Amino acid sequence: MRQQLSRPKRLVLFALAEDGSRTDVEVAERTGMKESTVGLHRRELLKEGHMRYVNFPSFEKLGCEMLVEFYGNTNPAISADIKIKAYKEFFEQTPQVFDAISGVGFVRASSAMVSVSELVEFRDKHDAFFENARSSKAAIMSTIFPFDVSRCSYVYNYGPFLHRAFGLEIPDPRSMPIERRKREKTPLTKAEARTFVEIVRSPMATDAEIGGRIHRSRQSVTDMRNDFLEQGLYTRTVIPTLISAEFGPTAYVRLKFRPGAKFEAKMSAAGDDWWRQACYILERDSEILGIYPFADFAEYKALMNKFIGPFQQSGLLAEEPEIITVSRENTVDLVECSFVPLVSLLLS
Repeated sequence: MRQQLSRPKRLVLFALAEDGSRTDVEVAERTGMKESTVGLHRRELLKEGHMRYVNFPSFEKLGCEMLVEFYGNTNPAISADIKIKAYKEFFEQTPQVFDAISGVGFVRASSAMVSVSELVEFRDKHDAFFENARSSKAAIMSTIFPFDVSRCSYVYNYGPFLHRAFGLEIPDPRSMPIERRKREKTPLTKAEARTFVEIVRSPMATDAEIGGRIHRSRQSVTDMRNDFLEQGLYTRTVIPTLISAEFGPTAYVRLKFRPGAKFEAKMSAAGDDWWRQACYILERDSEILGIYPFADFAEYKALMNKFIGPFQQSGLLAEEPEIITVSRENTVDLVECSFVPLVSLLLS
């Protein structure tokens, strides 16, 4: 049976999910706890598997042109274990995919790509991989969010959800802005590229440890890390694993809009709360894709209509919302924040 987190652990998890770069002192200031108490609970949360640190790369600064989301239904007559094994193997051979899950009858994956040609190659590779296992193949569709014409908040941000789910009385939960991101190719030397890959590979490694791996001094690694942060090349993030009793279903939402539906019209119709509650969201004029975690199915029923109902009432939608809702127990992680293969490919 899943256990609930204590109030102190809830506070620490929330404060770190809100801003993964916070020190114990900063978490203590945010939560009103003692620094030593924060350190104790942070270590326990890590040891017990309730959270993990991730250095989330800024794909738009590494030469990527677009984010692509893949999703599709799988054959209900085929064993889930067979489909999970097949797609896990396929995604592990596809460095562009940095996150993927399998639910009851569906599969979904997030990727970053440098060109449309790479997207075409992905589709061809998918067809070829499942040529001899067609029954396990999902009816994969894709939706494309080019950085030049999209707004996004793709660095996982669970702070607002945890604030709501835990019933915390701390004001003003921090949310990631949904915004356009300038696409560019940040030049890195060979030493910088090797260091960046190691920082992404081992988010909790010290600069001395990374320096030992790449045969550089600790100070050299520190200087490069500071440069990476100043250039916005990655974001230090804490991701809750959602294994305690407070966490329930996750809704994967896709909305298609009528031609000419501008961002300002969406904001006017629904306000800003609809995207602040998502932990991952991509938007362009004709489409929105978001991931919304909930404490339980009762909360899902109560809040999902609040989030997307105004869009329907305003007449902005071109079709009915597409929503896939799965419980944590029925979700299998196929690829989980696997950034190293993609970053290595981009910097090679």
